[in-house]
Amino acid sequence: MIVSNFPDFSNSKKRVVFMEKNGIYLAWGYADTLEKAKDITETGAWLCAKDIEEEPKGLELTLEQIAEKFNVPVDKIKIKK
Repeated sequence: MIVSNFPDFSNSKKRVVFMEKNGIYLAWGYADTLEKAKDITETGAWLCAKDIEEEPKGLELTLEQIAEKFNVPVDKIKIKK
């Protein structure tokens, strides 16, 4: 999760939150993945927490798929940036 002590999530960190109690989120100290949390016993308390928003996945297409979609030969396709 993303944790912070500020409602606008300034100075936020990625942490493994394991509990919420009375509006306080408890997380394994300095662990940003479950794998790293396995060996950590230190904890931290945070006032705010939210789920990590996943990055939108890009679209991958082959030239053949583009050619079929637009009904043009593959050798006539030019990719611009």
